[in-house]
Amino acid sequence: MPSGEVWGAKTLIYQHIGGRAQDIVMSYKEDPQGAPDPAFVEVLANQIQEGSNFYAVQKMLDGPFSIDIVYEAEDVHQHIDGKPSK
Repeated sequence: MPSGEVWGAKTLIYQHIGGRAQDIVMSYKEDPQGAPDPAFVEVLANQIQEGSNFYAVQKMLDGPFSIDIVYEAEDVHQHIDGKPSK
């Protein structure tokens, strides 16, 4: 991801997932059972590029769950300490 263009991350991820899904579905074109389940098709590839400055993580869970994801930049003056607010 070019520096200063993080605003385009959503489009980049959707293009990646869409292109990969299209490749997978096309390989099932002649299969009489049809395309596989979308949960198999619409996923990020396990791809690592040396020197990357952009990371996308996909987590798939089945059932009730709760998750908190926190990112703190070094230049942020207010930090999250994990204690519930009053």
